Amino acid sequence: PDLVVDVGGRLYPCAGAIADLYQGMGGPVFWAGKPHASAYRTAHETAERIRGGPIDHQRILVIGDAVRTDLEGAKNFGVDALFIASGIRAAEVMTGEEIDAAALARLFADGAEATAVGAMAYLRW
Repeated sequence: PDLVVDVGGRLYPCAGAIADLYQGMGGPVFWAGKPHASAYRTAHETAERIRGGPIDHQRILVIGDAVRTDLEGAKNFGVDALFIASGIRAAEVMTGEEIDAAALARLFADGAEATAVGAMAYLRW
């Protein structure tokens, strides 16, 4: 259900944008994927199967740039999230190569749809 995706610094509409428009016109839409719990549950179950044992929710970190899908889904699933500022919200929260702390604070102000335990300008190992 992503509305946009960042490809090389350029934003492109995704299928979620079409579904959103169609739903706005009164059409029936079945939403699947993030932020719905089934997507996170499936990922968690797959990780446990690969690992060969249980994985505690406390050890899961969702990493994403979309507040509406990535971070909201993490909140709904009861796990922590790390916000990547250089993604789809870069124009809103980045100044050059750095995170604009005031803009980030506005994005995650009280009453915001989701939260994150931290933020990085770019995902780096």
